[in-house]
Amino acid sequence: MPMYIYIVLLGIAIAVIATGYAQMNMLYPMFILFTIAIIGGEIFSRIPIWNKYLGGAVMGCMFIGAFLVFFNAIPKDWMVYDSIKTWFNGQGFLDFYISVILICSVLVVPRKILMKALGGFIIILAIGSVAGAGLGILGGLIVGVDAKSTIINYTLPILGGGNGAGTVPMSQVISQNYGDKVGGDWYSGAVAITVIANIFSILFAAILAGVGKSKPELSGGGNLTKSNIHVIEDKKPLNDRNIAASLVLTLGIYVLSTIISNQILTKDVIKINLPNYVWMIVICLLLNVADILPSDMKQGMAKIQTFISKQTTWLVMLAIGITSIDLSAFVKALTGQTIFITLLTVMGCVFVPMLLAKAFQFYPIEAGITAGCCMTAQGGAGVIAVLGASNRTELMPYGQISTRIGGAVVLIVASVLFASWNPSMYMM
Repeated sequence: MPMYIYIVLLGIAIAVIATGYAQMNMLYPMFILFTIAIIGGEIFSRIPIWNKYLGGAVMGCMFIGAFLVFFNAIPKDWMVYDSIKTWFNGQGFLDFYISVILICSVLVVPRKILMKALGGFIIILAIGSVAGAGLGILGGLIVGVDAKSTIINYTLPILGGGNGAGTVPMSQVISQNYGDKVGGDWYSGAVAITVIANIFSILFAAILAGVGKSKPELSGGGNLTKSNIHVIEDKKPLNDRNIAASLVLTLGIYVLSTIISNQILTKDVIKINLPNYVWMIVICLLLNVADILPSDMKQGMAKIQTFISKQTTWLVMLAIGITSIDLSAFVKALTGQTIFITLLTVMGCVFVPMLLAKAFQFYPIEAGITAGCCMTAQGGAGVIAVLGASNRTELMPYGQISTRIGGAVVLIVASVLFASWNPSMYMM
């Protein structure tokens, strides 16, 4: 884009933000986010050290968004903020972004290699989570926090799959057993802990990506297994209709997964609330195993995934910073005890899968990012930030397995523990 055109567009965006007026549709927030993300991404992608080890443009855009809200440049009571949040969260662009990357990533993976990788991945995910919990408990004991308090206040929120699918349902379980005040008090602390864990997860992912560049023998360059699982075989000529057909299929899988989650296999039926991303993964795995999709549709999905992940990630990260990152909560929770326990928990979850990677023919860098950083990140948005900071969005299926399936298992464990442990007796 010529500089003079961008300057005019930036001026329009600044004028919109300054006046606070924005229409409640997709056009205003897309324009504002894209315009800011362009300059933010270009600047942070050129800052030495930051661009290699701390997430570069992706992390930079996220922090720009967080600071715009923190310093009231985009006040939460202005229409601009409402417009961004409504489109990004309420109207589902974040869901669209995750769904496209997730569905397309699963379906373009050669099925035999995916099946081989998936079993080993679940094993290193489980062992890494247990190791993270154990290391966190050890850290708690070192600073004088007993094991039960560490599990309730740190382990469960960090490993619980984020906010909407983790700490919120956990707090509801507590409220049902011990009252709304206990549930609310626990939730306030849990949110702060997950924010800190999320930041550590993103930073570790960015650092690991930098290590992968300096030590390429440890990294698959975006491949989890030592076989290239993202190459589509038997390519055919691709046209616009292939891409359109693939997009329709992607949307159809999203709709089906939400129907299963919200209307068929609900919490009342299966006794646990599994989000639609879990069913999305199951549907795509079944389609992949059945091998019923034509190769040209798979190529169309690969094209869609590439466009969305490469051209909209800066925008997505900026929106996450605006709508999801609470710098105030982060600063208030920055006690030495909290940082120490949280750091040890994240380290255990990240480094143990790296140590196990070789036994399962995985690359250590990708194993640490997917089975570790994604597990301790703050839900779907955290997974996007982790994979974006490490420039590995093609690993979205494994990231979603970590936070969704892993988080669902942690929620079951939390429900059992809260039935006998009153959190009010162990809160910090």
